[in-house]
Amino acid sequence: MAPTETVSSSAPVLPDFVVVGAMKAATTTLKNHLIAHPDVHMASDEIHFFNNDANFERGLTWYSKHFETTEPVAIRGEKTPGYHCGTQVPERMAACIPLAKLVWVLRDPIRRATSHYWYAMSRGWEFRSMKKVFEGDLQHLEKDVFRQFVRRGDYAAQISNFLEFFPRQQQGFFFFEHLVKDPNRVLDDLCEFLEVPSIVGLARPNHTTNRTNGIPILPHAQWLAHRTGLLQRPLVGKIIKRLNTRRLKRYPPAPRELVEQLQDFYAPRVRRLLEIIGLEEKNLPWSWFHQT
Repeated sequence: MAPTETVSSSAPVLPDFVVVGAMKAATTTLKNHLIAHPDVHMASDEIHFFNNDANFERGLTWYSKHFETTEPVAIRGEKTPGYHCGTQVPERMAACIPLAKLVWVLRDPIRRATSHYWYAMSRGWEFRSMKKVFEGDLQHLEKDVFRQFVRRGDYAAQISNFLEFFPRQQQGFFFFEHLVKDPNRVLDDLCEFLEVPSIVGLARPNHTTNRTNGIPILPHAQWLAHRTGLLQRPLVGKIIKRLNTRRLKRYPPAPRELVEQLQDFYAPRVRRLLEIIGLEEKNLPWSWFHQT
């Protein structure tokens, strides 16, 4: 339902499109590419309007302030990747911005879960082993949505929730792997979906965000530093991260046995995903799925 607010005749300016997810699927990179488009205005922050009760209660006037601009633009948008797994989000969005287009960026769910886990570990939000965390999520023991690293990759269930409120033609599906390999082609397709002119060379060269700087040497110490607030203190936090970080170019992969468990979990869900979005299996850029 819409926030309790009376909308006057001068209705607030609301987004024409929303990047709803997925987290750790280059949505920030996509946003930064779109910022370079002269006809597109992107909200500067992840607003978390539809998946945060306190923000939602602030109302549409507060939400609309994120889309104010003095530049002449054709469309406005925002990016909050947490929207894709919020149970109340589709209904709230349909009540407030029913004509908005939804942009999905989907990533190999196994790699996405692994990246998400190491990201949480590096921030001090998690210290348990990947095996323990993932198996707990597979058994539905994890109640914290942010730590549902595995179930966040059940795109079929999430898209199905949105399809109850938004028609298929209002939802565009793109892949992380294609965005990394050929960003300009993905951006051309995205511009067509958003109905704005395609711009030659819109993708910013070598532009990626949220790269790993490493993982904690002592995960439990990192977690304690976060829980006690030390990690949030600018100078102290910087020192702790420097002393307690093992530098890596990329996150370590999941153990083979765990990968097999994840493949068994995701395989039927990926088949359902292909049916929902109308994609042929041969066009799916997730190599492990073609071997199942």
